[in-house]
Amino acid sequence: MFSLLPEPERKHIIEEYRMRKVIVGLAFLLFVEVWAVILLIPSYMVSNAHERETVNKIESVRESTILKEANDLNAKLAETNLKLKSIEQTGGGKPVSGIFEALLLQRDSSIRVRSMAFSRRQPEDDEVTITGIALSRDELAKFVKSLEGVELFNSVNIPVSNFAKDRNADFTIQIKGSF
Repeated sequence: MFSLLPEPERKHIIEEYRMRKVIVGLAFLLFVEVWAVILLIPSYMVSNAHERETVNKIESVRESTILKEANDLNAKLAETNLKLKSIEQTGGGKPVSGIFEALLLQRDSSIRVRSMAFSRRQPEDDEVTITGIALSRDELAKFVKSLEGVELFNSVNIPVSNFAKDRNADFTIQIKGSF
């Protein structure tokens, strides 16, 4: 086929044609990208709103009284467990509950125990303090004698003033031993 255009002019036209094709292609890609961004904006806004709502719900749960009460309850439970472990095992290997049981086995119905306290002084000098009410002076003396007969206890001390009342005598007994 005959070409009436000179060769350099023809190359220039072909090059310009290619350039126009590249520009149209890039313009099309730019249009597609802009359109995609425009279509993603509503999804982004909805997602952002859901995120804010979820964060607000999490904050409200963290601030709720139920969660605070649960945390307080967990702290008290952990504290109680520590206390129970310290009561159950003493340094000597004898459970404190066994010591208390030995004390309570010595009493009868005329002795009411109000409290029992265990304290570790030194490895060989533990102390149990019992407070309560005895129906009579004689019943209190009998209870003290039965406690002195237990091999587990080194000494049983009761103040003489506890024997002052004849009826409903308040008492405090200190028992020492290596438990």
